[in-house]
Amino acid sequence: MLKDVLANTPIYEIIGPRRIDIKGISLNPSDVNEGYLYIYSPGNTTISYQDAIDLAVQNGAVAICIGKQDEALPRAVTYLRTYNYARFLSAVARNFHHNPSQNMQLVGITGSHGKTTVGWMLKSILNIAGIPCVMVGTSFGQICDHSYVSYEGDMNPLDMNLLLHEAVKEKVRWGIIECAYTGIVKEKFRHVWFDSVIYTDLYTYFKNRKEDYHYFEIRKTLIDHLKYIDSPVIVNADDFYTSELKHNMLVGYGLNNKSDVRAANIELHSDSSQFMLNT
Repeated sequence: MLKDVLANTPIYEIIGPRRIDIKGISLNPSDVNEGYLYIYSPGNTTISYQDAIDLAVQNGAVAICIGKQDEALPRAVTYLRTYNYARFLSAVARNFHHNPSQNMQLVGITGSHGKTTVGWMLKSILNIAGIPCVMVGTSFGQICDHSYVSYEGDMNPLDMNLLLHEAVKEKVRWGIIECAYTGIVKEKFRHVWFDSVIYTDLYTYFKNRKEDYHYFEIRKTLIDHLKYIDSPVIVNADDFYTSELKHNMLVGYGLNNKSDVRAANIELHSDSSQFMLNT
């Protein structure tokens, strides 16, 4: 029902019937089917606002989300006005797909470098242990060793929650998600709950300390998405900003500074590397 899909969404006005079924959600008016909620955003369509609304209605939309500045055209649909498109999309995606992150052990990985490498390393460890998992990248996703999908541009919250939902249906209980800085800024993970977070690094490409610190503060917000206060946060102990990260369960790894896990006697080869792991 519409009221279930709208739980905890930033909606301040509903125009039209509220007791309606929502059979799907689309960001593109061309992909709308009968009974869908269409979320309008100028960035998701090349046609005019009126044409987008008319196409969505023609394809069967029963509800349309618009911004606070958009006009509610006289069409036989329910209009939802939001004051924050990104937060609305994140919350609706979670609600429609039954909050899949709460039904999985999810690991979030963030940093300027190494997110994908660390993600596939974790996946290979789980594979060897016989534990099925879902891998969610910036523009791709894979359930176990099948169902690989890629997306043009970044994966949006609808695609991400659908992938996690499909994994839960297949009884996959572990997941790995790359959390890029832009995804955090766009609130893509606002309604995703993690069991642990890994920081491959906390610095950025900039040499300006003010900009560096801004990136650090944005990435640090992922800690607020942990399910429990004692959920582990894994950090690169050699990173400059690690000392400024405060949490009950910090686990450090590195090469030089004191850490819980340390690599020594590193040998790099053309196709592999090996080292002594001290824990």
